[in-house]
Amino acid sequence: MTIWLGSITSVVASTPDVARGILQCNDEVCTSRVVPDVYLRINHPKAAVLWMSPNDTCLNELRENVVEGMLELLRDSRRKKMAVDIRKLAFVVALNQISNTFFSQDVTSCDDSNELEGFKMAVEIAMEVQGKFNIADMFPVLKPLDPQNLRAQANKAFDWLDQVMEASKRNILANESLQRELQLEKEKTEKLQIHINKMEKKHNKMERKHNNLKQKVDYLMKHLPHLSEWQSQVFRRRVTGDREMLQVIRRDGDPEMIQSGNLIEGNPGAARVGWDQKLIYQELLRQEIRTSTSSMTSVPKPLKFLRQHYLFS
Repeated sequence: MTIWLGSITSVVASTPDVARGILQCNDEVCTSRVVPDVYLRINHPKAAVLWMSPNDTCLNELRENVVEGMLELLRDSRRKKMAVDIRKLAFVVALNQISNTFFSQDVTSCDDSNELEGFKMAVEIAMEVQGKFNIADMFPVLKPLDPQNLRAQANKAFDWLDQVMEASKRNILANESLQRELQLEKEKTEKLQIHINKMEKKHNKMERKHNNLKQKVDYLMKHLPHLSEWQSQVFRRRVTGDREMLQVIRRDGDPEMIQSGNLIEGNPGAARVGWDQKLIYQELLRQEIRTSTSSMTSVPKPLKFLRQHYLFS
């Protein structure tokens, strides 16, 4: 039979078999369902269709995770020999299954009493106002007036739930941002470590080159007769006008100025003004090698190495 309540026509079936027959034979007529007025504010009915496709996946995978968490809670309660509130446990499990569907995380637990009570109160209010008879559903002209104040109560409950959901969403976004920053810092640290390793290899290579050169210089100082006498001499480069000069300070303390253009040719490192020990050894070794090897038919290997790779440009 049909009942006319205001401007809404309701179909009433006496038995489940009759209801099944009505829905099977007159499915096109009965497709439109009445959405209670208390739920029109949140505008969820329009988005409900989007969850029809992933519904099976959510029910299977997420339910398995939530049930596993429930079993772990029961095992923990058994180890601690504590009583379990079945009503509270069922509510927490159902609520966490919904939150995992939206946010992939739990929003409450049995230990968080304050938040759990807030959720419980909001859900109870929403279910209570939905179950009450609302005359605005029968007479749509009364919906703006909300004569029974049911929409205001539902709005209060939904506002509290919206605040909790927004807080959960902000926490998730903050955690994702922190994870991205940590990943970037890790990549920067890895790049810096690679650069440090390259610099250490370059330093070790220069250290080995320096040690080899020092050995060659020590060898020359030991075997060339006049080099030990010039060991105490100091060369200081100066710039006088357009000419570059060397001031030679000998053992006796008498300075002597000589033109130094021939000493720095092809040697950019010696172009700075100041004390340059490398330049000292270069000039001393040049003069000694020229003197010692002028009459030689074959040059010794250490001298040949210095002549080719270090002393002469």
